[in-house]
Amino acid sequence: MLAPLFAVAQKYRSHIFVHRGAASSKIPGQPEILIPKDTAYARWSLISDSHLAAGAITLGLSDFLQPYPDVTVQIVMLGGAIPYVVEHIQRGARRAGEGDPIEKLRRLYFDPGPYSLTPRSVVSAGRAFGADRILFGSDYGPNPDVGAGIKTLSESGLAPDELKLIFVENGRKLLAEKGVKV
Repeated sequence: MLAPLFAVAQKYRSHIFVHRGAASSKIPGQPEILIPKDTAYARWSLISDSHLAAGAITLGLSDFLQPYPDVTVQIVMLGGAIPYVVEHIQRGARRAGEGDPIEKLRRLYFDPGPYSLTPRSVVSAGRAFGADRILFGSDYGPNPDVGAGIKTLSESGLAPDELKLIFVENGRKLLAEKGVKV
């Protein structure tokens, strides 16, 4: 379903930003997502995190991106639960005789967005994929500014060189690869 979009993106050496939403209300024939009200705050997080992790697995670990070497992909909210399950994925890959999946997942960029307010999430993603795969500051729609995220990450225990990559250098490098002078 996404191949035509990625084919055009390849032609223009594009960057694709992956977000998720409640598709069940938009796509005909999809079942309604029923969320118990007493635990909605927790269940919506679990749904988002599992959907984003599934997207990271599809885009990062399958061969889908091979025909699109000039397309870069950024996944919001650090790819959901992927930083937390990557060790299990690595163990499964070893048992299956596959190579280390981290290199394939490093084809992706991970955007902390609102997760920058939960610094352990960013630290986990940085440890899993490298600080050079985290792009800061592009998914803050419902927040009035990024100041709180900057403050929280600055106090997270990430090394100064990791913070510089996340806050500045990764974005500069990506833009330069796309031909944008910064």
